Amino acid sequence: MHDNGFDWVKPQATSGPTWELAVGSTPDEKKWLVYFGDNQPEFELFSFLPKGKKYSAKLINAWNETIEDFDGEITNNQKFHLPRKPYQAMLLTEE
Repeated sequence: MHDNGFDWVKPQATSGPTWELAVGSTPDEKKWLVYFGDNQPEFELFSFLPKGKKYSAKLINAWNETIEDFDGEITNNQKFHLPRKPYQAMLLTEE
């Protein structure tokens, strides 16, 4: 986390439709970390992201300790597809 600018984590998305996710950002909100836990959503919408911003993403498998690029960009108003696996996280970086 430290290598990605998370000297400390700003808690995010603690209420509303994404309350079940563990979400935090860097203080400047240029990077976001979203942990799904044992939830396995097939589709997701990150409405908590700032409007008008676009993010590239990396999909992290916390169980297998792997990181792979996520195809496509993420915005606050566009639903996207996820592979269904437990213990995943996403690292979002503002473009």
